Amino acid sequence: MPADYRPAPIKYAWQHQPDAVLDQAAPDQNTWYPVLASTDDVRIITFIGVIFVTGETVEGRITIDGVSIPINASAFVASTVYEACNSSPYNPDFYWVTPVISQYRAFTIEGQNIKIEIRKTTAAGAGNLFSRIKWARLLPT
Repeated sequence: MPADYRPAPIKYAWQHQPDAVLDQAAPDQNTWYPVLASTDDVRIITFIGVIFVTGETVEGRITIDGVSIPINASAFVASTVYEACNSSPYNPDFYWVTPVISQYRAFTIEGQNIKIEIRKTTAAGAGNLFSRIKWARLLPT
């Protein structure tokens, strides 16, 4: 390699954004609540969910460039943090897990347009539905 060789400058970089947060009081059964509205050029780092009432089942949905990926419905323990994870690199299914354990792995999802929603599918009570997403946006440098 020549002594004066320099790599091309980076033209784009991922810039961390403020967390997207949902804290929905008395959520309705089977109503999708957006945690991250449809946003362009996104990298999702983590997606967590919590329900503050016993006996609820929670489901998530990530829409990437028009393709919907479900986070399978799971019975949540009240006030326990669950993270959306992929079961393996060979299986496209996503699940809620707590705590994140070695056979599961957190995911990084990128897309030109991403929307993330969460809902409860049962009606056991009126406890808040909470979700937080850590994410970044692709920006020109």
